[in-house]
Amino acid sequence: MSEYSNFIILYNAREGSSAIVSMLSAQKSVHVPLFEDLDRREFKTNEGDWNLPSLITKVFQTGDLQGVTRHFTLFPKKRQEGDAIGFKLRLQKGYVDLPPVLKAFNVKVFVLSRRNFMELLSSHYVNAKRVVTLGDTQPAYPQFAIAKMSEQERKKALDEIDLLRMKVDCSELKLIAENLSRTRKRLVDFATGLARRGIEIVPIFYEDFVDDRVEFISNMLTSLGFPPDWPIVDQTKLTKVMQSPAKDKLHGWVWQWARARVQTDRIRYWRQLRRLEKLRTPN
Repeated sequence: MSEYSNFIILYNAREGSSAIVSMLSAQKSVHVPLFEDLDRREFKTNEGDWNLPSLITKVFQTGDLQGVTRHFTLFPKKRQEGDAIGFKLRLQKGYVDLPPVLKAFNVKVFVLSRRNFMELLSSHYVNAKRVVTLGDTQPAYPQFAIAKMSEQERKKALDEIDLLRMKVDCSELKLIAENLSRTRKRLVDFATGLARRGIEIVPIFYEDFVDDRVEFISNMLTSLGFPPDWPIVDQTKLTKVMQSPAKDKLHGWVWQWARARVQTDRIRYWRQLRRLEKLRTPN
């Protein structure tokens, strides 16, 4: 039995989870055996039906999952006895009773969020418009395409993305805002259910990772039982795609009108973050 807790990171899209889990995979005594392979859309193992408790049990028992190839953004490292095992997991419909599995394997659940609703909304809007062109393609997840580039290609792509400007379709922006507040509520509802069943919930925020990623990872490891002075490897294979704020790429009078129309969703989202913070277990 490891002296450290195992972990799962619950997340939604465009919250920086890939960069975070990439950096975690570089840390000594941390084993990240898979990327997004437990998502229904990514499920490519030979395990048969998508039975999440059974699959998670196999991962924590063995530190592996049959048929899974570790994602190229993770740092290759063999599992050692006593390692903390963890991975990210997107919340989706079809989840069944997880608390018994999480308790059996001493799993803490990190819930990843972004505090800045308008920046998150803008990032989703820019990505939804597929205006980021890299070479001859407009990838749905440009951070992965950029990760495969040479240093010169990466700099050119990031500079081009930084110069992006676009007008706003108010109706599209409103739909995205409504979805963000709705999916955040669903995630917090799920986390609340876990907390009521005795699972420790640890809220984490992408903005803290951007501000100081070494301290961010150190705090995560400390909450898993690592010593506060544990050496942190300052490496992640993913570069932040938008070097300047995404909201600065949206302009025009419609953008100003749209900002006013999404305030109700912003407040709903903020209320969910308040609910989430109340789930934090006191130190």
